[in-house]
Amino acid sequence: MSVAVVAHCDWSMEQKKRWMAVAIKRGGQWHFQSPELVGDTSRLLDRLQHRAVNPGALLIGFDFPIGLPEAYARAAGVGSFREALISFGSGFWSDWYNVADHRDHISLQRPFYPARPGGTARHLLDALGISDASSLLRICERATADRQAACMLFWTLGGNQVGKGAISGWREIIVPRLNEIGLWPFDGNLAELAGSKPIIITETYPGDVYRQIGMPRNGWSKRRRQTGYGWDRVYCLGLQRGRTSIPVCFSRLSTMASALTKQARIVSMPSSDCWACSMSLTASGVKAFRQSMPSINGRAGSWGTIVMM
Repeated sequence: MSVAVVAHCDWSMEQKKRWMAVAIKRGGQWHFQSPELVGDTSRLLDRLQHRAVNPGALLIGFDFPIGLPEAYARAAGVGSFREALISFGSGFWSDWYNVADHRDHISLQRPFYPARPGGTARHLLDALGISDASSLLRICERATADRQAACMLFWTLGGNQVGKGAISGWREIIVPRLNEIGLWPFDGNLAELAGSKPIIITETYPGDVYRQIGMPRNGWSKRRRQTGYGWDRVYCLGLQRGRTSIPVCFSRLSTMASALTKQARIVSMPSSDCWACSMSLTASGVKAFRQSMPSINGRAGSWGTIVMM
């Protein structure tokens, strides 16, 4: 079994700011569709599965964190991310999704903080028994020569925080369908999961994808008017950067290019992120970029992935 539908969702705490791009395989050709709102997340995976023309799995990427920092996982005794997802929110882990509103409320079982302004990263580190902030970053989140470090998973305040996105994404998307979902690469390689699971979910990092497809991030903004950039040319070139070029068809390409390069309502949303990541996921040479990290109890339960061509 292969992949029949690919999608990428640019996540947000606000539903009206959640956008996705979808590619559908028809015969031997991939058809990329215009960016669209994600809509009702309780039926999202079903809706995307129903779009399939060829038999195969749904591969969907999200830009919220999927995984745990190694230092935290060791301290909390977590040996498997999948098994942890089953436990989070109930019993011993009943407070896991409740953001701590005071430093005294932070614990290994309640690590998200702060609920309101006034908290500091030092509060979080001290309460979790972690020495420095970099230890709360997965290796794939740390700074590289091409980008800055991401925000730590458990921080929930400010414009670049990802904690609340992880909470909503895990609860809305992953946990309700965990038995049907293959988490790539935690549960195996892509080929194995496509043959055994109807739905494959992975984490993406839009900032890395732009570099892969040859689109510089300096000097432009996905939220302001751009002129003469040539998005259609860049994206087509990007698809050729994989190990194997793939036949593609852009539905209403001129409409999409116009929407992404003019000051239209769609530009105020992260439509460029979801479109770029959808194409990266679809490339026939797609692979998970795994930053090596020691496994926990024999499983790589705390590392993260960035999807690359």
